[in-house]
Amino acid sequence: MEGAEKPVIAIYDVRGIQDYIFRTNSLKEIIGASLIVKNLVKSEFETAVLNQNFNKTEIILDWENAENLELKFYNDNQIKVEVLYYGGGNLVVLFRNEKICRDVSTAMSKDVIKKAYGLSLAYAYIEVTGDYQNDWKNLKDKLATVKATTPLTKPAGVLPIVQYDRITGFPLSKIVKEQERTKKVTFEAYQKLKKYENDQNEEKYMKQFDKMRTAKDEGLIAIVHIDGNSMGMNIGEIMRNAPNYEQATKAMREISKNIHQVFEKDAVEGVIKKIPEICKNHKVENLIKDGELPFRLIIGAGDDITFVCNERISLDIVKEYIYEIRSKYMYNNKYQFSACAGIAIVHSHFPFYKAYKIAEDCCQSAKKRAKNEGMINGKIGNFVDFQYCYSSNIGSLDDLREKNYKNIEGKNLITRPYGIYENEEELTDEQRKFSLSNFEDNLNAVSSIARNTAKELRDYSYKSEASLRTIFKRLIKKRSFKPKENAGIDEYYDALEFLDIFAVNKKEVNNSEKKL
Repeated sequence: MEGAEKPVIAIYDVRGIQDYIFRTNSLKEIIGASLIVKNLVKSEFETAVLNQNFNKTEIILDWENAENLELKFYNDNQIKVEVLYYGGGNLVVLFRNEKICRDVSTAMSKDVIKKAYGLSLAYAYIEVTGDYQNDWKNLKDKLATVKATTPLTKPAGVLPIVQYDRITGFPLSKIVKEQERTKKVTFEAYQKLKKYENDQNEEKYMKQFDKMRTAKDEGLIAIVHIDGNSMGMNIGEIMRNAPNYEQATKAMREISKNIHQVFEKDAVEGVIKKIPEICKNHKVENLIKDGELPFRLIIGAGDDITFVCNERISLDIVKEYIYEIRSKYMYNNKYQFSACAGIAIVHSHFPFYKAYKIAEDCCQSAKKRAKNEGMINGKIGNFVDFQYCYSSNIGSLDDLREKNYKNIEGKNLITRPYGIYENEEELTDEQRKFSLSNFEDNLNAVSSIARNTAKELRDYSYKSEASLRTIFKRLIKKRSFKPKENAGIDEYYDALEFLDIFAVNKKEVNNSEKKL
């Protein structure tokens, strides 16, 4: 084949991961799916390469431990395959020729379908010209074309005579045993359940979300989605200064290692160490049983993190996560990391796909403020937004807030998202209002009010601003609450709505206290 010995560069990406994980209401399947997709691209690629019977000297898969992170492909013609880097779910590889690339890619595609029925592998490759900047642009463009023109691989449909799953619509083709009974499941669900059962749970995460609930009559949990800020823009800026493959590879390897180390390891491990203390502060330390924490990592793909935890500790966990990453850097002690988070607080049997979507929408809401009025000295801040989902009958976050969070005068009731700032002395008056420390101050302030009074005050927020100020005066007269001077209708609403969830010290209901 003409040009067969010319090197090619390839990029691999697994499509449909979020839909694959969250398109079921079975918590066991969600956990099993998250275990399946963890490092799926990397593991299946390594399997496909090793099955090609290369000598050990002909392949370089362990790029993370390469000497000085340097590329060896061009200095050693014996090397047939070298992984450039793996990060954010993408794997980039150099092959000695197109045939090797096609053989590995074909085998890999088949293995992904077999081991993760319902996912599909997208990949693209181009001939290496030696001009890294041009090659990288063409490779990314080709992958984008592949994703845009190739339909997602989906499990086979059903015939009229076949039983099917009512949520996914896939045929029921396997039987699994659940306690003392058996049930029919789809092949995709079967794979997820098998993976769940084989999970050794070395991280001591809880495998049953119901155990994360504070009490049987308080069946809430939190789905948290965290995403790094301006990652693509910063990486692009760094890589534009890389003139060739050698320097570009070294830079991307350092970037990928740092993102993985900081977002997936250091921050998660830092959070786990803090969870016992956080649980104690919120008086839910009884949830820690047999060393298992009320926390479960679902997705860890570079700066894209999703986890489930007890609802009361969710905001403090986000704070600790941000504290861990914001002192670290992407490359060469430059490009300080920052991130935004979204928290969806739902009942433990709430449809998980909807909960994840709300958490994702909250994260995007946080990013919007972080990149606009939340910026300080031109730097994007760390922000968090959160939403309590009272019902599963919801649409988008914007629609939910437009419908339910305005008073009779049409004024917005909420202040969130909130910024997790390092130095609040630099903040403007507006920025201080939406700093997380201000929310916590408000939370402490309304915690001094009896719970029934606090709930009435929240309900009064939907009336006119004049009515709310009248209520403030009555509370001041009782000396049970002292609102800030010129406090607006949106000053305390967030604290009142989340009083029972985030407040550490709450005053209990006092039935003898007169109504407002």
